[in-house]
Amino acid sequence: MKNTLNSGYVFWFLFILNLGLPFLSYTIPEFRLPIHYGNISDVITYIGILFLIYNNLGDARNYHIDKSVTIYLVLAGLVLIVISITVSLVLTIIFLTSGIFVIKRIYLRLKSASIDLFSASLFKELLLYSIIGGFLGVVIFLISPRFVFDKNQLDHLWIKFIIEFGKSAVNEEILLRGFLWGYLKNKHWNETTILVFQALTFSFGHISYYGNIEISIRIFVTGLLLGIVAWKLRSVTPGIIAHALANTLVYL
Repeated sequence: MKNTLNSGYVFWFLFILNLGLPFLSYTIPEFRLPIHYGNISDVITYIGILFLIYNNLGDARNYHIDKSVTIYLVLAGLVLIVISITVSLVLTIIFLTSGIFVIKRIYLRLKSASIDLFSASLFKELLLYSIIGGFLGVVIFLISPRFVFDKNQLDHLWIKFIIEFGKSAVNEEILLRGFLWGYLKNKHWNETTILVFQALTFSFGHISYYGNIEISIRIFVTGLLLGIVAWKLRSVTPGIIAHALANTLVYL
């Protein structure tokens, strides 16, 4: 019970950090967030997600967390190390020490449960989910709004994919399609209702970035698609790939 309460506090803190405060900054002009707020919140969210996963490993499937997510967390952590260095040395030290510690504890707990993170079945699962995620990412891209960018930005799309993967995709999918879904399910919400609610939350969370209702509607549809895949496969892994790919393809 204590772990559940602690996890709940951490989750709602991350929820407010990523969705509540940005939404307030959009609706209340006088409410301004620091210039590096996005990068700082990404790092804090990552550490919080590690804590949530570690605290709920026994019920991970209820939060759409599987073994492949652990691999993605390590990769995302490498991206966030670079991002944190650009913001603050202190933030980097905190991120490295806490992140490595919790990942190690997650690994040891999985190992003690005789779960092999380097099995052939895991990599087959990763490949399958990556293919599903790639297809879904293209579909989402086709319904996404188009933006005009400097053509020089198109030369390094692979770098943008890595950044989107580490900054947005891993955090948002695990937070919304993972833990939000699981917590509401534990509260006996109907999963169809959860599907719609998480998509609405996803859309409102992005309105501060775009400030456009039409775009928010498209993001709502994106949230539905990502939610359906997480729900039916009981995994956020395909959604992570799809999310990162769709965010990258808008530069085309």
